Amino acid sequence: AINDRFNIKHLQNKEIIGSFYEQMAVVKKSDKSWFILDRDFNKHFLPEGYEVESYSYSNGLLLVSKTENKEKKYGFVDKNCNVVIPCDFSYAESFDGKYAIVEKDGKDAVIDKKGNIFYSEDLKW
Repeated sequence: AINDRFNIKHLQNKEIIGSFYEQMAVVKKSDKSWFILDRDFNKHFLPEGYEVESYSYSNGLLLVSKTENKEKKYGFVDKNCNVVIPCDFSYAESFDGKYAIVEKDGKDAVIDKKGNIFYSEDLKW
């Protein structure tokens, strides 16, 4: 019965809830606003103007975007929705291991969790 009530409430609120990957669930409400729900059911809100670009955290960071002057840029927030890597990238993927693939100023690069940029021409393969 508890599950039935949750499902009814879930449908009435029209919220889309992701899984609790890395102990956090990404939630998009019917009004298109976002929040992050932790395992204690505390809500964490993205800074104003930010959108979620990935439905789960990867290595403690969530890929987000911000549009300014009709240009979408990508960055990352932590589990408290603090911007830890500013939206400076014209393209970005979620972290895979210690690094994420990004593009900045027309150049391919990877970044680490501190936001240090390593351009492809500087990497020794």
